[in-house]
Amino acid sequence: MSKAIPISKLALGLGPLLGLALGCGGRSAVPAPVSDVVVVGYAYAGSHPVAKLWVNDAPAVDLTDPANQGEALGVAASGADVFTAGYQNLGGNDIAMVWKNNTPIPLTDGSSDAKASAIAVAGMNAYLVGYQYSGEQQVAMLWKVAGLGKAQVSPAIYPAAIQATPLTDGTDGVSNVSANAITIAGQDIYVSGNEAAAAGNVAMVWQNVSTPPALPDLYETPVLNFKALPALPNPDQTPSLNFLQADGTDLYLGGYEVQNGFRVATLWKDGVPLAPPLSDGTSNASVVCLCVDGQDLYASGYAYVNGIQVAKVWKDGVPTSLTDGTQNASAIHVTVSPDGHVLAAGTENNGTFNVAKVWTDGVAAALSDGTSNAKALAVLVNVH
Repeated sequence: MSKAIPISKLALGLGPLLGLALGCGGRSAVPAPVSDVVVVGYAYAGSHPVAKLWVNDAPAVDLTDPANQGEALGVAASGADVFTAGYQNLGGNDIAMVWKNNTPIPLTDGSSDAKASAIAVAGMNAYLVGYQYSGEQQVAMLWKVAGLGKAQVSPAIYPAAIQATPLTDGTDGVSNVSANAITIAGQDIYVSGNEAAAAGNVAMVWQNVSTPPALPDLYETPVLNFKALPALPNPDQTPSLNFLQADGTDLYLGGYEVQNGFRVATLWKDGVPLAPPLSDGTSNASVVCLCVDGQDLYASGYAYVNGIQVAKVWKDGVPTSLTDGTQNASAIHVTVSPDGHVLAAGTENNGTFNVAKVWTDGVAAALSDGTSNAKALAVLVNVH
């Protein structure tokens, strides 16, 4: 088990702290870029989770009232702004949420359960995916929030700027469909998710079929249309998708297939499984997140070793164990900083509770104090 150290001690070098520019007025200081390690997740307060935002070594920010249940499930950044996806519960149904910095904006009205699981920002717009119930049917959803990236945004303009797009119609008899990841490459939006069908889990990928035109009016949003891409091969192996990323040419997917009763950690490129798989099929393992960085393909997740769940990061198929196998752990999210450091967010049990952690190049930093259950669910390095 890695020794936990403060995030501020982890090297995230960005070159000189100060740049100098020469002009007709003489020498003037150029502000150095700021590099923030941003992590979202949750920590329990009593019997329920509270959505958390951690930035560098600052104390955690509660995105939801500690008296109410909530979780922060995904994060994105644009400039100095941080956007978080998740949900909160104010005593009724779960409400899908997006936070711009610390400002909450509900995506749904609370009339049915809903959660936002992931977020991507393109230009001034934010795109979130998750699910919302329609009667007894759980429907995969995409929400577009127009203008969320503008410098000054008041929650008063919503819900007029929120466009909700069902990815499934809730009429096919399938009671459980969710979208859990989104990636944007140029004009293409891809979403992955899973459908719980009678015959077993069905992995799903959706792609937009029409590119929305430039918006003459910020809040007159054209309808987004999505189509389901062909299913992954080997449906008998009940693949499950947890994450996807597009690099402009190829679409990478991560999750697992079931072979001989075990989950096998698997990556797909354009629908074709990459060989060999990331685990050998003798115990359960899964990819939970992936990241394309130049020519390198990173994945994070877990693999069971002697009955203990070990947090893993794979680089181009080569595994690295983040934990020593004495306690259950998982690397839930992975990213690469602009200067090449590999960060993973996740959790490791301390014998009593799950501790939220972030690993930088394999070195762990604890985000929670270990006195209640907590998880880090997404991480990014925001340079601005």
